[in-house]
Amino acid sequence: MRKYRLLVADGDENFVHSLLTQLSKQNDFELIGTAKDGNEALEMTRLLHPDALLTELLLPGIDGITLLRSTATLPNPPVQVVCTRFYSDIVIEAARKYGADFLLYKPISAEYLLDVLKESTKLHQMITNSEASDQDQDESQRKIYDLLSSLSFSPKHAGTGYLLEAMTLVLQDNSLSHTLTKALYPQIANRTFSTPQRIERCIRSAVMVAYEHGSLKNIFQKCPTNGEVIRYLLTRFRV
Repeated sequence: MRKYRLLVADGDENFVHSLLTQLSKQNDFELIGTAKDGNEALEMTRLLHPDALLTELLLPGIDGITLLRSTATLPNPPVQVVCTRFYSDIVIEAARKYGADFLLYKPISAEYLLDVLKESTKLHQMITNSEASDQDQDESQRKIYDLLSSLSFSPKHAGTGYLLEAMTLVLQDNSLSHTLTKALYPQIANRTFSTPQRIERCIRSAVMVAYEHGSLKNIFQKCPTNGEVIRYLLTRFRV
């Protein structure tokens, strides 16, 4: 498991030294750089792509709020944790508004600070992975829909929608393409608040209509079963 890449922006040498000492005792973070002013921190963030940015709000050059606002707009921005000796309701609200994922106040133990960094970075990574997974799923559904359209399945037919659900599930578990009645239809029914019998009838009807009006006649000698269509779609999807 790779270490999280950490960038620290803080001009307090004693604080940074204490943090470095604690970092040497753990295996979660790799320190990729330290910056004493906001301009340097922003440039290092752009160049080094840290997983986490730990920053003070009181920085020479651009201040911590401006740094947060700038780094939050970067592609794949880091987790942004503020650890500051400066307290003001207005400033703290601005820090949250412009991208601070966590706010801590000095004095603070380096050990506790690293624990917070670790948990916030793990959470950020989980959310990012989840969003990426959602995007992949959306792309898969668009590809399935385009494939169904190319075979003359009408988007207005309920069976086409159920076929889209069927393919989404089958792509996750290939065995479902051979257990339609016992497993696939019941799962679709649970997802769509319908019944397995209705799912089967609607898909069958959509298949018959598509066969009569589309290119399925060039693929199958006679009107295919629901299972034959699902397995064919599965093959085409992977081409």
